[in-house]
Amino acid sequence: MDKRLFKLWYYTVSHRQMLLRSIGNNEVCNLDIYFGDVLYVEMPVAMNDMEILETTQEDIDYITQKIGNTNKNITVLKSGECKYFVVSSIMKIMENNLSMFELPFDVVCFRKRICGEK
Repeated sequence: MDKRLFKLWYYTVSHRQMLLRSIGNNEVCNLDIYFGDVLYVEMPVAMNDMEILETTQEDIDYITQKIGNTNKNITVLKSGECKYFVVSSIMKIMENNLSMFELPFDVVCFRKRICGEK
């Protein structure tokens, strides 16, 4: 997953969903990393040359100090020399050719209910 710029593309508090996206171009697809049932996030909004690391006992101890014990998955992201963390129940990596405004999952649209949009 290196040599790409990943951005925090979407987050919703109500459904605790988060999407990191690396926008593709004519030669490559978008690369999305979806997190569901997100409990904790510690990362910048953009990361170059990101990789996903195996979780170590040191990482588990660090997260436990931050949020207490959890039965959720700890995803360790590395960019440069820094490590970042996402704690969630679900993590999926997907390639797609969606437009930059399309999401790879359904989102309840509150604007329809509040504004009466169709």
